[in-house]
Amino acid sequence: MRNRVEVKGLSDLESALKKLGDEVAVKVLRKAGSEAMKPVLADMKSNSGYDGLSKKEHMIDSIKIRTSSSMKDTKTQTVVTVRVGP
Repeated sequence: MRNRVEVKGLSDLESALKKLGDEVAVKVLRKAGSEAMKPVLADMKSNSGYDGLSKKEHMIDSIKIRTSSSMKDTKTQTVVTVRVGP
């Protein structure tokens, strides 16, 4: 199954973030990315398996939103990566 996503206004966003400075830009992108991924987090948790009888850790307990910054990596143009999963 493939989904298509169209994003508009990225050049305007990039210009605005450059004006803010790197540190603030990373903070803003982390927050925005985390907020945008909350529906994905909820969907993953609601569709993950759960066995109430098992005393072991369940996958649902480890599903989280994680962000990382690549601002200092000159090999990539990625500023912030947002991941959701166990």
